[in-house]
Amino acid sequence: MADQIYLIRYGDLYKIGRTKSIKTLIKDTKPDEILQTTESKDPDLILARLFRRFKEFRLPESNYFIFSKDKVNLCKKFLNGSENTLLPNNQELYITLAAAILVGLSGFIIFQIFNPPISISLGVSMALGSLPLWLLFLMGNFGGYEVKDLPLFSTWINRFKGLMFAIVISLTAYGLISVRTFL
Repeated sequence: MADQIYLIRYGDLYKIGRTKSIKTLIKDTKPDEILQTTESKDPDLILARLFRRFKEFRLPESNYFIFSKDKVNLCKKFLNGSENTLLPNNQELYITLAAAILVGLSGFIIFQIFNPPISISLGVSMALGSLPLWLLFLMGNFGGYEVKDLPLFSTWINRFKGLMFAIVISLTAYGLISVRTFL
């Protein structure tokens, strides 16, 4: 069963959180108003992204926020999916791979203007293309959330995949550049 992510109001404070049962939450905490709920198979990532998006309104080290009416409406839009910036964690790797391909192709086109040997041009382009993957490995994300708001090790699968792709691409780039040296 998927967890529910909620936005509820307690007086002037708003709480963003997750629960297995919204009925139990209502019974136990007696909020003033339930503003929005949504189900998710990846609630930690969505919460981390919401916490990042609204961090300037967050009370330190809590799930409570001080929102204006427009921020409440924006948060509700995020939760109901109309502001769909809440990508699943595995999508981040695909976006990074697409960025690597675009950077690599752009570099190749630019290097072709200077007319170096094809192996050098392709090798340097691949090395440039591996940079987004190295960044994914080092940072764990590209700014959609703060890693500290996620459970420990939840970004390590993406980091490991990014590392493996980065190593393969970088070694291939090195091999292509080195081929020219030996010819």
